[in-house]
Amino acid sequence: MLSGTFEPPQVFQHTNLVRTVNLEKEYPRETINVVVENIDSKPQQDYYLPFPQDLIARIGGLDVKDKNKPDAIFPSPEIVGIDTYR
Repeated sequence: MLSGTFEPPQVFQHTNLVRTVNLEKEYPRETINVVVENIDSKPQQDYYLPFPQDLIARIGGLDVKDKNKPDAIFPSPEIVGIDTYR
C-alpha cells in the first residue's frame, strides 16, 4: 500500500505517446503506445501507470510489450493501492 503522498521516482521520460480508442465492437478498446526512455544513470525495473480508482475495476486487460524485443517476457502487472487516508 502506497501513501497518498507517494510520487514515483522521476527516472523515465516519455519521448512519444499515442492513444487510440477502437469502437468497432460492443466494448471500447483503448490502446496506449508509449516510448519510454530511462533518464537515470542506472537500470530501472519499476514503471508506474496511474489509473483513477473508479476505473481500475473496469479494466479488462493490460499488456506490456517491447517493440524492439518482441520475445521478451515481462512480469505480470501488479496493482498497487494508494492509501488516501494518510
